[in-house]
Amino acid sequence: MFHTDYEKQESFKWYKLAAEKGNIGAQFEVGLCYEYGIGVEQNIEEAKKWFSRAAENGNSKANYQLIKIVSPEKLNLRGINFKGCYPIEIPIEYVKDKKIALSLLSNFESSFYYLDSSLINDKGFIIKAVSKNPDCIKYLNDKFRNDRDIILAALSKAYEEDLKMKAGKSFLSLDKVYKYTDCSYFKDKEFVISNSKVIINDCNCEVFFSKIPDTVKKDRDFVLAVVSNEGMALEHVDEIFKKDREIVLTAISNEGFALMFADEIFKKDREIVLTAVSNNGYALDFVDEIFKKDREIVLTAVSNKGYELENVDEIFKKDREIVLTAVSNNGYALKFADEMLKKDRDFILDCARVNKNKALEFADISVKKDPEFKEKIKLIK
Repeated sequence: MFHTDYEKQESFKWYKLAAEKGNIGAQFEVGLCYEYGIGVEQNIEEAKKWFSRAAENGNSKANYQLIKIVSPEKLNLRGINFKGCYPIEIPIEYVKDKKIALSLLSNFESSFYYLDSSLINDKGFIIKAVSKNPDCIKYLNDKFRNDRDIILAALSKAYEEDLKMKAGKSFLSLDKVYKYTDCSYFKDKEFVISNSKVIINDCNCEVFFSKIPDTVKKDRDFVLAVVSNEGMALEHVDEIFKKDREIVLTAISNEGFALMFADEIFKKDREIVLTAVSNNGYALDFVDEIFKKDREIVLTAVSNKGYELENVDEIFKKDREIVLTAVSNNGYALKFADEMLKKDRDFILDCARVNKNKALEFADISVKKDPEFKEKIKLIK
């Protein structure tokens, strides 16, 4: 808190210095100082300038201030697109502007509460809105929430967002769309088959199948279409389809890890196993033990997922070609190689040629300290 004029002036001086050097938070504070005359003479034009600069750099609070003092035609949409702002403070003329409304909805879907009726009853606008932020669908009226075109637009965007977050599985947009939409379309086999690519991913398989009537779940064409777009859906299909060779082969061609859910007979089927590990080397974890000693299958698996070297038979951890192939895919795979290979200077040089930075970490210390080795490593780019 500032208690004296001197403190206010000193604070402004340091905020201004930091702002001029690019500190975003300081740019916002300078805007506040100019807007309210804190430590400096009040100057709305200067406040606009600094709020605009902060907004352009991604400070969402700066937009809140701009909305109060900047005219609609000068509203900083770039800043709004970055973080959104508080729509309840937006003047009425703003919420009739499609461009501004879409910018707000991109990050703040509850802005629907404040939009003009001309927008919330415009199907074309709604499609654009859910295409930017699928969470908007929960604020739609029943008519639009049950509209096929709008549902597909929302599902397409949700699918795109889920793919971006797939590794962490922390953002389940498709689940949110399912929660607020009319799921009667999922009872339409043709609708599901033609749109299965955007309707399902491995994050939401369980929710998806809970919406599907049993008659559709037991339809072979439906199952085949679904697993061709999301192999992991094999987990949730009827047991009879887990014994269907074509369906299993289709599923593992999309995602080899789906072999985990196939009938045991296919884990002993060499063609199926080879297809699975070609797609995802980690599928080797689910195959019959005999294939973990099959050199071609192991080589295929580690060429796809080098780290899978950890789980192969010990004999392959001594195999120079297999280890080198694994290291080429993932340098950290050298960690699981036989100790004799880690002490082999020429082999470590080969590893460095295919994956220099990561592989050297697991080479034996005797190799890393070898003067001749050090000189040769320098020559490897």
